[in-house]
Amino acid sequence: MKRMLKMAGLVLAATVLGLLTVQGTLALWNTTEHSAAQGLTTAEFAVSVKSGEGTTQYLTEVDGVVTLAGQNNLLPGETRTTAIRLGNATEAGSGTFRTRITVGTPVASGALKNHLTLSIAKASGGDCSRTTQDSTADLAQEQSALFCLRTTLSATAPASLSGSKGTVSVPLSSAQL
Repeated sequence: MKRMLKMAGLVLAATVLGLLTVQGTLALWNTTEHSAAQGLTTAEFAVSVKSGEGTTQYLTEVDGVVTLAGQNNLLPGETRTTAIRLGNATEAGSGTFRTRITVGTPVASGALKNHLTLSIAKASGGDCSRTTQDSTADLAQEQSALFCLRTTLSATAPASLSGSKGTVSVPLSSAQL
């Protein structure tokens, strides 16, 4: 994310520098429109993340990581599902601020990475008993959607891994609609 922002900034700076150098404009035509607007309001863009009974955490443009409660004592061949509620927590004071949240493919790391099977899907109701194939949720301000992370430890996981830990990362992206 930081690399993409740096690259976008670099391209923008190069474009502006080029236009200033030749004293040109980027558009093929120009027009001016006057507005009676009295002010401009800004808001912090944030996505809320909550797992189970844990506290709500927030993904912002500054920090892109939250830590959720882990699965304890997952036995070989066992599957557990973690409910993750994602929400549009933008603090826009007025108007409509809709966002599209997209979940990516979960990735395992750590000692168990080769023995975990992961999937994530959007819940079709209020819990993870039924899911859809959707990986996106279009949310109005203060709305949320439930996603279900399914984690399975391979039945053939070696006993030497007993007590080992693994980490699961789920990439998220969000865009204003």
